[in-house]
Amino acid sequence: MKEKSSIPDALKVYKDADFIVRLKAKFIYYLILSALVIVGVMIPTISYLQLSSNFYGGLYLPVLMPLFAGGIVIGLCYILLTRGHYLLSANLLLISGLVMVWMIMLFSKHQGIARLDTVVWLFAILAMAPLLIDKKRGLSLLYTLVNAALLVVFLFMIRSSLAISDYEFNDFLVNTTVALVFLGIVSYNIYFINKTAIEKADSDIRSREKSEEALRESEARYKDLFGSMPNGFYRSTPDGYFLDANPAFVKMLGYSSLEDLKKVYIPTDIYVHESEREEITISSEFSKELVTFRLKRKDGQIIWLEENARFIKDENGKVLFHEGICRDVSDRKETEDALLESEADLKAIIENSMDSIWSLNRNYEIKYVNNVFAGEFKSVFGVYLEKGTNILEALPGNIRQHWKERYDRILANESVVFEDIIESENRQTYIEVSGNPIVMDGKATGACFFGRNTTEKKLAEEELRQSKEMFKTLFESAPIDISVMDKHGRYMLVNKQFADKFNLPEESIIGKTMQELGLSLDEKSRQSVEEELSRNGFVKGKEVMSWHQEGIINYSYYNGNQITVKGESCLLSTSLEITEKKKIEKELEEYKNHLESLVQERTEELVAANEELKAINDELFDKNQIISKQKEELEKTIKSLKSLQIKLIQSEKMASLGILTAGVAHEINNPINFIANGTAAVESYITDHHSGSLEELNPLFEAIAAGVKRVTGIVRSMSKYNRSESLPASDCNIHEIIDDGLTLLYNQYKTRVSITRNYSPDKPVVMGREGQLHQVFLNVLANAMQAIEHEGEIHIETLLFGDRVRIAITDNGVGIAEDHLRYIFDPFYTTKAPGKGTGLGLSISQRIISDHNGTIHCESALNEGSCFIIELPLSK
Repeated sequence: MKEKSSIPDALKVYKDADFIVRLKAKFIYYLILSALVIVGVMIPTISYLQLSSNFYGGLYLPVLMPLFAGGIVIGLCYILLTRGHYLLSANLLLISGLVMVWMIMLFSKHQGIARLDTVVWLFAILAMAPLLIDKKRGLSLLYTLVNAALLVVFLFMIRSSLAISDYEFNDFLVNTTVALVFLGIVSYNIYFINKTAIEKADSDIRSREKSEEALRESEARYKDLFGSMPNGFYRSTPDGYFLDANPAFVKMLGYSSLEDLKKVYIPTDIYVHESEREEITISSEFSKELVTFRLKRKDGQIIWLEENARFIKDENGKVLFHEGICRDVSDRKETEDALLESEADLKAIIENSMDSIWSLNRNYEIKYVNNVFAGEFKSVFGVYLEKGTNILEALPGNIRQHWKERYDRILANESVVFEDIIESENRQTYIEVSGNPIVMDGKATGACFFGRNTTEKKLAEEELRQSKEMFKTLFESAPIDISVMDKHGRYMLVNKQFADKFNLPEESIIGKTMQELGLSLDEKSRQSVEEELSRNGFVKGKEVMSWHQEGIINYSYYNGNQITVKGESCLLSTSLEITEKKKIEKELEEYKNHLESLVQERTEELVAANEELKAINDELFDKNQIISKQKEELEKTIKSLKSLQIKLIQSEKMASLGILTAGVAHEINNPINFIANGTAAVESYITDHHSGSLEELNPLFEAIAAGVKRVTGIVRSMSKYNRSESLPASDCNIHEIIDDGLTLLYNQYKTRVSITRNYSPDKPVVMGREGQLHQVFLNVLANAMQAIEHEGEIHIETLLFGDRVRIAITDNGVGIAEDHLRYIFDPFYTTKAPGKGTGLGLSISQRIISDHNGTIHCESALNEGSCFIIELPLSK
């Protein structure tokens, strides 16, 4: 502050400049003032000498004008200096002084040494150059060299007027020139030394000032911190007493002043247990980490402190005192304990969860994984997850990128819910996953996930779907009436058979009652059904009569069950139409009654005759033997008539039951006869006219003959159905059955599929029903041909092993996808286009093979073909 106050008022512009600048400005200021005074004195003095001198004879302006010009320039330097341009002012002052000296020397009228005496001013002015030049130190040397050159030129200009010898001239020239050059070099180095010393001194001064200022600020901050910091600070002696403490520590322990605190004995009055102090002090000595411990307040309350402490020792290692900074963390400790308890509860809940739970950091590394997810992951992918595992590296390569995209979406602060199917080791695992970002300060630092294995649910849903489809198919195709009514008697659901029975569209039935549709039960049937439903909750096999408003009467066997649909009680009804049966029974009853009346009439006639014979016997006692014999014959006749009566009744019943089968047999036998006769005619024609083709066509004729034989056998079986006899099993040659099937399917494969047979040398003969086995192999072969879209190959192989035969039928068709393979034997399941298949062929084939104590299974892969393997027991 003193330095700033010593600056003249004219230089206030430099009050905020550094010390060196202020010092140089002050020097130049006084130098300018001195130069102005000197010029001011020299002008009148030289003017007086010129006026009074006979040499000049008056004022000599060439000498005076440089002085006047120099005074003006020096005044300009003063103005520049006071405006803050001290460098410009210093250089201008130096140049103006040199110019003034040279102007005087050039225009002076003196001769010889009198003109050269002014050279001393050059040395004086150039000697000041290091003080006036600030940044470009080369200027000092430049000024000297320029003036030395000017001096040499000047000396040669005035040599003639010097009146000295050449030796003296050269000696003067060399001395003055060398002196000027030496002055320049010295000035240059003086400037460099002064500048370096000044910069070093200035740096040292600034550094010392900053250190002193920092020390003062540190002391002030320490005093403020010690007195006002919220954390406690203390110093204590090794023997257990406080030396010093800040107000926060005194208040923390519940004392009114530092003096009261100094009176307490730390091990017993402050620590909960005396041994804890030794443990804490040892921990503080050997560990730089924060230590958490308990202390007692003055009122006995236990508080938790967190401390960072150290021992202060002398040069001999003796402990002088123990000091530490601590803070009350009782609230935090309580919160931490509650948090730990909450974490334990949460972990127990998570570990007991049936769902998979895991979390990741931004590097896809596991932060947490519960046992459910770890087990599921290992079961599916064979890798056990633990903390730190990179989950992307643990995933198979074919799904890794897909899961990375999902993780990246969540790590980009997006919540994601998705379902997926994991394919592994010939099985599918269905999962549902919910992922959410873990957000801190608005940025996702990780992600947490909740997942659920829904495989059983999906399979159950698929089974339910198939069950619904099967139910729908059965419901719609059932040959009986099926309906569901709500509790108000309105139809909720009816099948096609029900609608067709009453010739009504299904949509017109739904939501209406029987009365609204013009349907009704007779009163007796209605009361009987209602009573049985009320008593048992179901009705089974009850014969009822109903009629339509158009007068159509129907008889049926009725079954009803109370069911619950969407929480409401409903009635499921089925009925089997027996109207035709009732008509037949009525006709049979009438026929029976008529027959019985005839028998009764004949019997009555016989009884009358018997009575008459008895009367004759009384009259003709003497003809007793004849009459007795006639009586015996008559009794035999009566017995025969009664037997005939029974046979007639039974005959009429069987006749009525055979009406249907006789009609069916007649209708089927006619076209079968046409086929058989036509085939025989064709075969005869070919034998007569194209005998060369007969051998090629024989398999077809034989196949037709086998088919006719089979249909004829079925018709014969239908004709005998009232005797409850089933078709007998017989020995069946598997090779012949396969060949028959290929013959029937010849048109399907002849131009695009090659058949390779690799039959066992021994004929495989099984005990079974040949027609059913035909159906099985026909189904399998037809499926193989349909699986080959263009050209392909079917390989058939039979192998006998033990008491069984193994038949393998392999194609190189489109194959069956793994997710479809398990369903191919389910009823109504098909992957063919609508109209191409019913989905029953393989289901029926499996049932037939099972009935023959055999097995059938399929091995297939998509685009690699299929192989159906059938095993059957050989005939014994």
